[in-house]
Amino acid sequence: MRPNSSYRRRLGKSGAWLEAERIVADTSITMLAGCLLGHFQQP
Repeated sequence: MRPNSSYRRRLGKSGAWLEAERIVADTSITMLAGCLLGHFQQP
C-alpha cells in the first residue's frame, strides 16, 4: 500500500524523520477523509 517503501528503506539512517513523516501523512489523510465526510453529511 506504500509505493515508496523501498525508497524509505534506502534512507534508513533517518528513520525517525521518516516515522514522523509517516505520522504526518496519516494525519493528513485522516483529516482529508474527515473533510470529505463532512461535505457529504451537510444538508
